[in-house]
Amino acid sequence: MVLINLIRSKAEENNISCKMFTFVISFISLNVESKLFIAIRNNNKKENVDYTSYPVDKKAN
Repeated sequence: MVLINLIRSKAEENNISCKMFTFVISFISLNVESKLFIAIRNNNKKENVDYTSYPVDKKAN
């Protein structure tokens, strides 16, 4: 939070609009969230193993 306040104060000193600053921060956070979602989705795909193709031994039942 301190870092964001520091960046915001620097942005105001350099006459960068607050709306543009908010847009950039929102875009970065959205980008990070989407990358995390893709990574979690890919990880879940790797864990789903189809065991139905293996034969079942009738004597075991």
